[in-house]
Amino acid sequence: MELPFPGMDPYLEQAGLWPDLHTRLITASCDAIQTQLNPNYVAVITPYVTLESIEIAPSRQAFIPDIGVLRDDDPDAGEVAVAIAPAPLTLPVQIDIPTRYARIEIRSVLQQTLITSIELLSPANKRPGLDGADAYEKKRQELFATGVHLLEIDLLRGGVRPRLARPLPPRRLFSSS
Repeated sequence: MELPFPGMDPYLEQAGLWPDLHTRLITASCDAIQTQLNPNYVAVITPYVTLESIEIAPSRQAFIPDIGVLRDDDPDAGEVAVAIAPAPLTLPVQIDIPTRYARIEIRSVLQQTLITSIELLSPANKRPGLDGADAYEKKRQELFATGVHLLEIDLLRGGVRPRLARPLPPRRLFSSS
Protein backbone atom coordinates (compact mmCIF):
# COMPACT_ATOMS: atom_id res chain seq x y z
CA MET A 1 0.00 0.00 0.00
CA GLU A 2 1.28 3.45 -0.90
CA LEU A 3 1.46 5.94 1.98
CA PRO A 4 -1.08 8.80 1.82
CA PHE A 5 1.60 11.47 2.27
CA PRO A 6 5.13 11.05 0.89
CA GLY A 7 7.71 10.88 3.67
CA MET A 8 5.10 10.26 6.39
CA ASP A 9 4.71 7.00 8.27
CA PRO A 10 1.23 6.80 9.87
CA TYR A 11 2.33 3.80 11.93
CA LEU A 12 4.51 6.02 14.10
CA GLU A 13 1.29 7.00 15.91
CA GLN A 14 0.98 3.51 17.38
CA ALA A 15 1.09 3.49 21.16
CA GLY A 16 4.20 1.29 21.17
CA LEU A 17 6.21 3.58 18.86
CA TRP A 18 5.01 7.12 19.62
CA PRO A 19 6.65 7.62 23.07
CA ASP A 20 10.11 6.88 21.63
CA LEU A 21 9.58 9.16 18.64
CA HIS A 22 8.22 11.88 20.96
CA THR A 23 11.31 11.70 23.21
CA ARG A 24 13.70 11.82 20.26
CA LEU A 25 11.94 14.81 18.66
CA ILE A 26 11.80 16.75 21.93
CA THR A 27 15.49 16.13 22.64
CA ALA A 28 16.65 17.09 19.14
CA SER A 29 14.38 20.16 19.09
CA CYS A 30 15.59 21.36 22.49
CA ASP A 31 19.23 21.04 21.41
CA ALA A 32 18.56 22.99 18.21
CA ILE A 33 16.61 25.73 20.04
CA GLN A 34 19.26 26.18 22.73
CA THR A 35 21.92 27.07 20.13
CA GLN A 36 19.69 29.90 18.86
CA LEU A 37 18.77 31.43 22.24
CA ASN A 38 20.16 34.60 23.79
CA PRO A 39 22.42 33.74 26.80
CA ASN A 40 19.71 35.19 29.09
CA TYR A 41 17.41 32.27 28.23
CA VAL A 42 17.63 28.50 28.54
CA ALA A 43 15.64 25.69 26.90
CA VAL A 44 14.87 22.87 29.32
CA ILE A 45 13.07 19.57 28.89
CA THR A 46 10.28 19.17 31.43
CA PRO A 47 8.98 15.60 31.82
CA TYR A 48 5.42 14.63 32.67
CA VAL A 49 3.48 11.37 32.92
CA THR A 50 0.11 10.62 31.38
CA LEU A 51 -2.04 7.52 30.98
CA GLU A 52 -1.84 6.09 27.48
CA SER A 53 -4.37 3.59 26.11
CA ILE A 54 -2.68 0.59 24.53
CA GLU A 55 -4.47 -1.13 21.67
CA ILE A 56 -4.66 -4.90 21.89
CA ALA A 57 -3.95 -6.94 18.74
CA PRO A 58 -7.17 -7.95 16.93
CA SER A 59 -6.63 -11.62 17.83
CA ARG A 60 -6.45 -10.66 21.53
CA GLN A 61 -9.26 -8.09 21.75
CA ALA A 62 -11.09 -9.90 24.54
CA PHE A 63 -10.23 -11.88 27.63
CA ILE A 64 -12.11 -15.17 27.92
CA PRO A 65 -11.84 -17.00 31.27
CA ASP A 66 -11.02 -20.70 31.07
CA ILE A 67 -13.69 -21.70 33.59
CA GLY A 68 -16.59 -20.34 35.58
CA VAL A 69 -17.42 -21.40 39.12
CA LEU A 70 -21.07 -21.64 40.15
CA ARG A 71 -22.03 -22.07 43.78
CA ASP A 72 -25.42 -23.00 45.19
CA ASP A 73 -25.76 -21.81 48.80
CA ASP A 74 -29.35 -22.92 49.31
CA PRO A 75 -29.70 -23.52 53.10
CA ASP A 76 -32.46 -26.11 52.50
CA ALA A 77 -30.19 -28.25 50.32
CA GLY A 78 -28.12 -29.42 53.27
CA GLU A 79 -24.87 -29.51 51.34
CA VAL A 80 -23.11 -26.89 49.26
CA ALA A 81 -22.76 -27.88 45.61
CA VAL A 82 -20.01 -26.48 43.42
CA ALA A 83 -20.03 -26.93 39.67
CA ILE A 84 -17.37 -25.97 37.16
CA ALA A 85 -18.71 -24.96 33.78
CA PRO A 86 -17.29 -23.24 30.73
CA ALA A 87 -17.51 -19.47 31.14
CA PRO A 88 -19.91 -17.86 28.66
CA LEU A 89 -18.56 -14.42 29.51
CA THR A 90 -16.26 -12.39 27.25
CA LEU A 91 -14.72 -9.29 28.82
CA PRO A 92 -13.07 -6.53 26.79
CA VAL A 93 -9.54 -5.63 27.88
CA GLN A 94 -8.55 -1.98 28.10
CA ILE A 95 -5.02 -1.25 29.22
CA ASP A 96 -4.03 2.24 30.34
CA ILE A 97 -0.37 2.47 31.25
CA PRO A 98 1.59 5.43 32.61
CA THR A 99 3.71 6.87 29.80
CA ARG A 100 6.46 9.46 30.10
CA TYR A 101 6.42 12.46 27.78
CA ALA A 102 8.14 15.84 27.88
CA ARG A 103 7.73 19.42 26.75
CA ILE A 104 10.30 22.10 26.07
CA GLU A 105 10.20 25.17 28.26
CA ILE A 106 12.12 28.35 27.54
CA ARG A 107 12.93 30.12 30.78
CA SER A 108 14.79 33.25 31.74
CA VAL A 109 18.11 32.35 33.36
CA LEU A 110 18.00 34.91 36.19
CA GLN A 111 14.36 34.75 37.35
CA GLN A 112 13.66 31.20 36.08
CA THR A 113 10.29 32.46 34.82
CA LEU A 114 8.55 30.53 32.09
CA ILE A 115 8.54 32.44 28.80
CA THR A 116 7.44 29.83 26.26
CA SER A 117 6.10 26.28 26.47
CA ILE A 118 6.59 24.07 23.40
CA GLU A 119 4.25 21.07 23.25
CA LEU A 120 4.66 18.19 20.83
CA LEU A 121 1.13 16.81 21.04
CA SER A 122 0.78 13.14 21.91
CA PRO A 123 -2.23 10.85 21.38
CA ALA A 124 -3.09 11.37 25.07
CA ASN A 125 -3.47 15.15 24.48
CA LYS A 126 -5.97 14.48 21.69
CA ARG A 127 -7.98 11.62 23.20
CA PRO A 128 -11.60 12.64 23.92
CA GLY A 129 -12.58 12.82 27.58
CA LEU A 130 -11.62 14.27 30.94
CA ASP A 131 -8.16 12.66 31.07
CA GLY A 132 -7.31 13.53 27.44
CA ALA A 133 -8.27 16.52 25.33
CA ASP A 134 -10.26 18.18 28.15
CA ALA A 135 -7.31 18.04 30.55
CA TYR A 136 -4.97 19.38 27.86
CA GLU A 137 -7.38 22.22 27.05
CA LYS A 138 -7.49 23.17 30.73
CA LYS A 139 -3.68 23.30 30.81
CA ARG A 140 -3.69 25.47 27.65
CA GLN A 141 -6.12 27.92 29.20
CA GLU A 142 -3.97 28.18 32.34
CA LEU A 143 -0.95 29.04 30.18
CA PHE A 144 -2.95 31.62 28.23
CA ALA A 145 -4.10 33.23 31.49
CA THR A 146 -0.51 33.72 32.68
CA GLY A 147 0.65 35.30 29.43
CA VAL A 148 3.08 32.49 28.60
CA HIS A 149 3.68 31.83 24.90
CA LEU A 150 2.49 28.40 23.76
CA LEU A 151 3.78 26.67 20.65
CA GLU A 152 1.97 23.46 19.74
CA ILE A 153 3.34 20.99 17.24
CA ASP A 154 0.75 18.47 16.07
CA LEU A 155 2.16 15.69 13.89
CA LEU A 156 -0.75 13.32 14.58
CA ARG A 157 -3.57 12.62 12.15
CA GLY A 158 -6.02 11.27 14.70
CA GLY A 159 -7.72 12.62 17.80
CA VAL A 160 -9.41 15.86 18.79
CA ARG A 161 -7.55 18.91 17.51
CA PRO A 162 -7.11 21.75 20.01
CA ARG A 163 -8.85 25.00 19.16
CA LEU A 164 -6.63 27.38 17.22
CA ALA A 165 -7.00 30.35 19.56
CA ARG A 166 -8.12 31.03 23.06
CA PRO A 167 -11.67 32.33 23.32
CA LEU A 168 -12.05 36.07 23.58
CA PRO A 169 -13.74 37.40 26.72
CA PRO A 170 -17.42 38.25 26.22
CA ARG A 171 -18.05 41.87 25.26
CA ARG A 172 -20.82 43.92 26.81
CA LEU A 173 -23.09 45.44 24.24
CA PHE A 174 -25.15 47.47 26.68
CA SER A 175 -24.31 49.32 29.84
CA SER A 176 -25.84 47.93 33.03
CA SER A 177 -26.69 51.40 34.40
